Amino acid sequence: MAGDEEYRELEEEREEEAVGFNFSVGVWNELIGEDIQYKVLTPGHGRIAEVHMLIRCKFIGRLQSTGQVFEVAEDTGYRIGDNDTTPALELGLRHMRKGEKGIVRCAAKYGFGPPGRPMVAPGAEVAVPENAMLEYEIEVVDVLPPFNPKDAPLLARVGEAELKKRHGNGFFHHLDFNRAIRCYQAGLKALDAESVDEEEEEERVYAAMVKKFCDVSNNLAAALMKLERWKDAKEVCVKVIEVDKDNVKALFRGGLAALRQDNFEEAELALREAAKLAPNDPVIRAAVEDLQRKRAEYIAKEKKMMKKMGGFLMTPEATGISEEEVEKEGSKGKRDEQVEKEGEDAVVADTTSTAAAAEKEPEEEEEEEEDGDEEEEEQPIKLPVAASAATAGAVSQQEQMEARPINPWLAWYIEHYDWFVTAAFLILPVLFIGGDLKASWARWMGGGGGGGGEEREGGGGEF
Repeated sequence: MAGDEEYRELEEEREEEAVGFNFSVGVWNELIGEDIQYKVLTPGHGRIAEVHMLIRCKFIGRLQSTGQVFEVAEDTGYRIGDNDTTPALELGLRHMRKGEKGIVRCAAKYGFGPPGRPMVAPGAEVAVPENAMLEYEIEVVDVLPPFNPKDAPLLARVGEAELKKRHGNGFFHHLDFNRAIRCYQAGLKALDAESVDEEEEEERVYAAMVKKFCDVSNNLAAALMKLERWKDAKEVCVKVIEVDKDNVKALFRGGLAALRQDNFEEAELALREAAKLAPNDPVIRAAVEDLQRKRAEYIAKEKKMMKKMGGFLMTPEATGISEEEVEKEGSKGKRDEQVEKEGEDAVVADTTSTAAAAEKEPEEEEEEEEDGDEEEEEQPIKLPVAASAATAGAVSQQEQMEARPINPWLAWYIEHYDWFVTAAFLILPVLFIGGDLKASWARWMGGGGGGGGEEREGGGGEF
């Protein structure tokens, strides 16, 4: 009897159903050594998911050490290869069929790694500590084909964008802003709003597409602002405002991004408009007050800088002009202005008298024609006062030029220029003559003592 029981147990083991990748039910299978293991609880049916296919699923994530829940997902989906979840969960889904249930266990490096995940997920019990080993209990709801926005209907694109937005929101909640940005950008790419023709689509579907575009774009702007990418965030908000000019989130976030770039005009336009649309929002009111404060600080800083720069440029150290010379030049300039003004008044008076004389000329010419007397043409009228004024102006300019300070070293050089010329004519010939004498002396010494010369050369060679 004992032998029959052993035989029956062996037959049962052989008859265990092989499913998927030849995985047996209730047995732990190694996907990547002992780092990722998978056990089938309930076999599924249909095809295995391939790269870019969408697996709709629900799962519960637990810590292996305590069994506490760190994440719950009732209805979600992941495209194989998009890296929207942990490597362990994605690899486990890659080996499952529709309707299949199983458990995936993984080491920390295929979960959330050494840093863990400090923020608690919605509906979870705990955060993920550092270097935590994880366990996922998974159920596959459906396996869907790859997605191509060019071939997909608009409603399917809206659904894909919503899926990517939810993944991005999860990363945003856990402060992983780079992966959140990647998910939001993937959602906008799936939506492909620029290729949509409003006239060819149903009004309801088109309105849903516009709303989804604005929602995903606003979330993308928020993630970019977390990384202080103000320029990119503002560009995203501008695209939303082009579609929906009354979008409060886009106006608010675009205004904040412009404010961080010290673009006060654009910031004021956006934030004022957002305050009109949402007058009771305390965050927007605080942003408007922050705008006013920062603008005042910026203006005060600019004034202080310009005053400091202007004060330095007008100091005697920077100009080389003493305060006494400045006062002297100022009084001289006033006198010159007064002389020029008197000269202009004299010119105007002479011009007026000349015009009056010119008016009388036709009458005088008529009288001359009647008398038959021929007179010579009158000489042009001279303006001596104007000439004197011009001369005074030239003199004043010359005096100003003479009064301007000059570099003391340059003045000394100009004063002793003749000395430099004389020294050059005297020293240069001496240098040439000295060079010839030195060469002659060397030749004479070399000819008179050849042995000594050789000794010196030999000694130099040994050294």
